[in-house]
Amino acid sequence: MAFQVYCDMTTDGGGWTLIARPYSSGGILINRDAVGTLTSPTQSSNAKLSDSAINSIRGAYSTSIFRINCGAGNAYLQEDKEFNAAADQGGAILRASSTPSGAYTSCSPWSTHYGLNTYVCPVPYTIYQYASSGCYPIPQGVVWAK
Repeated sequence: MAFQVYCDMTTDGGGWTLIARPYSSGGILINRDAVGTLTSPTQSSNAKLSDSAINSIRGAYSTSIFRINCGAGNAYLQEDKEFNAAADQGGAILRASSTPSGAYTSCSPWSTHYGLNTYVCPVPYTIYQYASSGCYPIPQGVVWAK
């Protein structure tokens, strides 16, 4: 099934596809289904592609990278496993780096952090989904994959 996506072809070598825009609190992105309509990294509403679409965009999980920006800089996560927005603690993708080509370190999981988790790690203090907000410490963020 074809669908329209938003791409970033300049940052960190390009090839990034927008997969989520956690804009406000509410925890609605702890959902394997698509949420809202994802049109822009600056849109003023929560939106996310379905987990199956995200994993399809990723292709080979072993080389796929997530880039998260929650306003405090970028965090990168890479792990050879399926993305699952509803997975918390060790089920979330935990291996993080402060650069896309840097050494990826396993983060300490946190019970209320879902999908992508950089709670205790040497990268910017950001996460994809907190139980009650989109990104922490601020709710607005942008999540990309390649």
